[in-house]
Amino acid sequence: MNGINTLAAQGLSAFLAELDKRPLTSLHLEQGDVLLTQGQVVERLYWIELGEFGLECVAENGRAYSLGRHFVSQHLFGEVEFLSQKPCQFTVVANESVEVFILPITVFETILRESPQISWWLSHSLACRYQEGMSLTMKRFLHPLIYNIAWDIKLREQGLTEPVNFSQINKEATRFGCSERVYRRVLKQLIDMDLLIKRDGVVVIKDHQELENFLLN
Repeated sequence: MNGINTLAAQGLSAFLAELDKRPLTSLHLEQGDVLLTQGQVVERLYWIELGEFGLECVAENGRAYSLGRHFVSQHLFGEVEFLSQKPCQFTVVANESVEVFILPITVFETILRESPQISWWLSHSLACRYQEGMSLTMKRFLHPLIYNIAWDIKLREQGLTEPVNFSQINKEATRFGCSERVYRRVLKQLIDMDLLIKRDGVVVIKDHQELENFLLN
């Protein structure tokens, strides 16, 4: 496993070196600006040194699902669509002011041909994101909504996910594919169980041990 991590790190270094050789055009995004739209054909890739983005998906029946906020560092957007030759699965929205570098597909193809070790980094990055995404998806499918919300709140207090203002709960509900009414009802149920408490507009854990017992059962 360490060998793969080493190869991936070497591939990233090679990729950064290739980017330094090429003057890339930059694109400035403000909070709320859309980088990629669900269903669009990707005609160029985007490289972000550091930034925060939201990923959203809307089904044909109008139901929306959000993957929450993503803090990215040295990250490519559009590479999945480039490799699969399929349209975007998600709409990607900037959550803050960020500078994005445009990487033409022809340039990316040239980089991959001239520096094949970069494929190790690309494969490793995609595999890690796949496992993280599937782990989250399986939790959502295999556990009831009340478990997933309680588990997410536990991660939030551990600093592993973003804080949420109770007054803007509609955005949080979208992350779980449910309505604001259903999300509030589940929160109330957890509060009635004395697992959570609402404090200064934020829902926090009231009894950490009892919440842990709830998640284990």
